[in-house]
Formats: sequence, structure tokens, C-alpha cells
Amino acid sequence: MLDVAVIGLVTAVVGFVIGAAVRAVTGSAPVGKTTQDVTGVLIGLGVGLLYFTSFIGRWGQTPGKRLAGIKVVSAAGGRLGYPRALLRWVGYYVSFLLAFVGFMMIGWDRDKRSVR
Repeated sequence: MLDVAVIGLVTAVVGFVIGAAVRAVTGSAPVGKTTQDVTGVLIGLGVGLLYFTSFIGRWGQTPGKRLAGIKVVSAAGGRLGYPRALLRWVGYYVSFLLAFVGFMMIGWDRDKRSVR
């Protein structure tokens, strides 16, 4: 939950700054609700990508995982690194598109690992 709150807050701040910049340059608000929705989604994806890839790639845990005592490691037990952390982030969305099957695998996998 902490990670979602941080990402939501950062996304809101970045969205506000971008909206203010657009208003300052054009003299009006961004055109249309659809434009705002798409911009918000893209900002959220970008913030999530940077957040999860940087924290997991560098320390193996986000602040939320740290509070829960969870650390992400490679199969060999070492640090994941940035490229594999990025692939892990992509895996979140693949699992989401496949009805969360990747996350559910944790429940029946002997090593408590998912496909991500």
C-alpha cells in the first residue's frame, strides 16, 4: 500500500506540474478529458517504471516491501539489477492482462515464485 500511495502522490504532482506548464504556454487547460486521462496513465506508467525498476534494481526492495520484510532476489540469491528489475515490472502488467495468473502462481509454487 505504501508503494501505491507514493506512486499516486508522485503521479499527481507530476501531472499537476505538466498541466500548469501547458496552461502557462498555451493560456488554457489541456484539451479534453480523454487527453487528460491518457496523459495521467502515461505519467503513472512512467513513475511506476522508474520507482519499481530503481528500487528493486538497486536494493532489491521498495519502501513498502522493506516495511513488510520482503526482498526480491535472483534465483541464485543475489541482487536482481536494473535490466531484470525492468523485466519484472513488465511482468506485473503481463500478469495483470492474464487475469493475475502470474501472481496466483505464488500460492502453489513450492519456492513461492511467480512467472515474473
